[in-house]
Amino acid sequence: MKHNTNYIRWSSSLTLLLFLLLIAITANSTLAAEESQYFPQTGHTVSGKFLDYWNSNGGLATYGYPITDAQMETDPETGKTFLTQWFERHRLELHPENAGTKFEVLTGLLGKEINRTKLATDPDFQKATQLYDPTFSKDQQWFFTETSHNLRFGFLKYWQDNGGLERFGYPISEEHREVDPETGKTFMMQWFERARFEYHPENQKPFDILLGLLGKQIKSSKSSSAVGTVTPQPNLNKSDLDTLFGAGNWFCFPDRLNGVGVRRLEAGFKVRAPLSYIDMWTGSYKEGDTTVTTAGATAFLQRILPKSECPYLPPPVPASVAQTPIQSQLNTIFGTGNWYCLPDYATSAIVKKLPANYIVQYPVISVDKDGLKYGPNDSVLGGNNATLWLYKTCQNP
Repeated sequence: MKHNTNYIRWSSSLTLLLFLLLIAITANSTLAAEESQYFPQTGHTVSGKFLDYWNSNGGLATYGYPITDAQMETDPETGKTFLTQWFERHRLELHPENAGTKFEVLTGLLGKEINRTKLATDPDFQKATQLYDPTFSKDQQWFFTETSHNLRFGFLKYWQDNGGLERFGYPISEEHREVDPETGKTFMMQWFERARFEYHPENQKPFDILLGLLGKQIKSSKSSSAVGTVTPQPNLNKSDLDTLFGAGNWFCFPDRLNGVGVRRLEAGFKVRAPLSYIDMWTGSYKEGDTTVTTAGATAFLQRILPKSECPYLPPPVPASVAQTPIQSQLNTIFGTGNWYCLPDYATSAIVKKLPANYIVQYPVISVDKDGLKYGPNDSVLGGNNATLWLYKTCQNP
């Protein structure tokens, strides 16, 4: 009988031990599940400090879904190797040298990586002068001496409300219109060291300002290159565009090296290399599309056209003229009260009545009128409701 009692006690103890072990295993499994999250949308998992950072700093709206698993990669900015994970809009890097601080996880400098060439050649990325509109407070108009770029109004508020310098870095460009490579549509954009801001007027607030899908753009480009699906384009020259549009039917924009104006683009034109995108009054067309109307157009190029191949560039503007406030210049050319800025495009204005035989000249880049586009030194017949595209940010008088 005593033997049986000991056996029962031993069995009970073993049962209790197994029960506690099961609880511990369950707890550990639950903890592990809490530290990782699988995203069926892309088939990748985010874990540990990357998941903590993702959840604490905007989550899906800021970073998008993961598009890789965490892996060791070399940072092209520093040449050092870090644990890295890519998301649709960002790249997260684990920096053990910053352990215990809020800088242990950092976002990659994707804005700088994508725009290395533009930082040296594109006017929108060159050092700018400080802009100030006296009809708005100075708190809405910042100028960063670190990069010599302006950050104003809606983009400034988004920058301030969503992490500022730590999350996005300094601005590295001015506001400008640019084609989104993901959708083929043109939006007002501004680039930062770590991000690209896009203004989407078709969306209700707070989704009218979105972050560009930079992680997806970079990884898609690398993947395409790796499998050999991207064919390098030959050097672009004037004769290529003469063949596409007709000699004298196109002109270069002084402020845009990857696009040209086309005075008259016929219906049935198929967008093809060396073009990537066509923007018309009556619609927008990506590569492979066919235009359905005849009108003026802006043609965006797959490669930068050398300045030596741009026969329509006007001579340089004297500094004294360039520094004159744009309101004063537009008043002199078109008359006070005869023009106003377009609210959704920073470098555009409407002229209520264009003077007869107006010659396109600084500070105007081009003029859209009656469905046609006129470039530098062109003569435009007078009339009502012309759209001006300007060298500078438009400022209402």
